[in-house]
Amino acid sequence: MPTLHMHVCCPVEVFEVGYLSKELTDMAYLAAARYRGKGTDLSRVPAFQRSSTDSGSSEVQIARLTARVAQLTVHLQEHKKDYASRRGLMQVLSRRKQLLLYLQSTDRPKYEHVLQSLGIRAPKSGSI
Repeated sequence: MPTLHMHVCCPVEVFEVGYLSKELTDMAYLAAARYRGKGTDLSRVPAFQRSSTDSGSSEVQIARLTARVAQLTVHLQEHKKDYASRRGLMQVLSRRKQLLLYLQSTDRPKYEHVLQSLGIRAPKSGSI
């Protein structure tokens, strides 16, 4: 039942319904422009997993980031002025580059295999 509050210029109705605010926050959460993994082709990731639950090894992270790069590249070809996504792409590329440089310094054969399998150019090792 609405309650009537007197305002300076006119009466204002205020609805006191608790569930309404939760619904609005849930809708705002769903509408937020955040990456949630939908539409990313992760079909090549299992080839780099050391076990069925491996999600943290450098090779797996590089494969996942490569899939994200491909997805963002397709998105940016259609939406050329989406500068927020372009910034996100730069962040993903930087993270992938750091992981590649780490893998290069720790396990050279695995580094070469990852580059060849995913079709990635070798990063310039002088700058990050």
